[in-house]
Amino acid sequence: PYPYLTLGDAGAEVWDTSTTRGTRFTWTLRAYARDSGRQSVLSILEAAHALLHRATLAVPGHAVVLARLLDTETRLLADGATWQGAARYRILLQAL
Repeated sequence: PYPYLTLGDAGAEVWDTSTTRGTRFTWTLRAYARDSGRQSVLSILEAAHALLHRATLAVPGHAVVLARLLDTETRLLADGATWQGAARYRILLQAL
């Protein structure tokens, strides 16, 4: 049933320095809506943003250096009825 939120594409890269080890994660959240359309998608993404952007996250064995929104987009899918919104986040983790 609509609306809903999913975890979309995700990726990780080594983010090491000469003195520390780290990982840079990029995650995409995808929101879908029909009846309430684009505004519903934007509301879902805003609620996720309130929880994730610059959040204090607990990751065992790591310090979260950064959690921030990179970009967002919305579009009407080919069926003409479903709106999709995407929000990409970057999270930098430093090994303790």
